[in-house]
Amino acid sequence: MKIKSFWLGVIIAIVMTILYQTLSVIIHSFQDNEMEEMITLLDINYIPALPTEGVPTFEFNLYPPNARGESDRQSKKLSDFKGKPVILHFWAPWCPPCVSELPEYDNFAKGKKVIDLSVVFDGSLYQKVSAFYEKHSIKNLTTVIDEKGKLARAMKIESTPTTIFIDKNGKEVGRIADAINWKSKAVVNLLLAQML
Repeated sequence: MKIKSFWLGVIIAIVMTILYQTLSVIIHSFQDNEMEEMITLLDINYIPALPTEGVPTFEFNLYPPNARGESDRQSKKLSDFKGKPVILHFWAPWCPPCVSELPEYDNFAKGKKVIDLSVVFDGSLYQKVSAFYEKHSIKNLTTVIDEKGKLARAMKIESTPTTIFIDKNGKEVGRIADAINWKSKAVVNLLLAQML
């Protein structure tokens, strides 16, 4: 009788341990999700734009994601995208946070109803940027080559990476002068809500 009681106690202890560990994982998972849900614009260094801040009206060189060279270059203005939200992501190949963030931004750009423009403003030519994209498996970004930094100056870019959010009316709504966690649904949803 004592042996049966002993084994029953062992089985109960094992079941209780498994239940405790399972509940612990569920609770921690819920707490992590809840913490991500409670993120604010302040948490991600979002700076709202002044209502009077417009966007530049001059043309710039743009290369679609499937561009094969200079022959695919297009001349565009930001006003050409009116009616759709636009994200201008300023970066440079010599900037380590830019390089680590770009694949996440590229993945974010896949299938979104937002015009995602990757703006390279360090004087790089398209061939150099194309080789960089190939090396880092970047496939979804439309690229703006801002060779002389004209667009960067017009948008008052002071550091890289900097991401500017423009609503469908062609007005800047805000910016983040820092790397962004493009993998976080909470961050992405918060940012998209500012533009739509």
